[in-house]
Amino acid sequence: MFAHNHRALVHQAANRHWERLARSLGLGSDEAHARIMAVAERLPDALADAASESSLTVDERRVGDTIRDQITKWSAARSAAME
Repeated sequence: MFAHNHRALVHQAANRHWERLARSLGLGSDEAHARIMAVAERLPDALADAASESSLTVDERRVGDTIRDQITKWSAARSAAME
C-alpha cells in the first residue's frame, strides 16, 4: 500500500514539474511533451556527432563519452516517465 501511494505521489509531483516547464516554455502540455520527446530521441545521436567532429584528446573523448552516456540514460528515463 505504501509503495503504491509513494509512486502515485512521485508521479503527481513529476506531472506538476512537467506542467510548470510547459508553462515556462509558453506551450501547452501536449505540445511541450511532444517537443521534449523529440529532443530526448535525437539528443544521444546529436551528442555523438558533436563529439566525433571535435578535436578532443583521447582522455577528453572518454570523459565526453561518459557524460553523453549519462545524458542518454537520463533522457531515456525521462522519456519512459512521460509515456
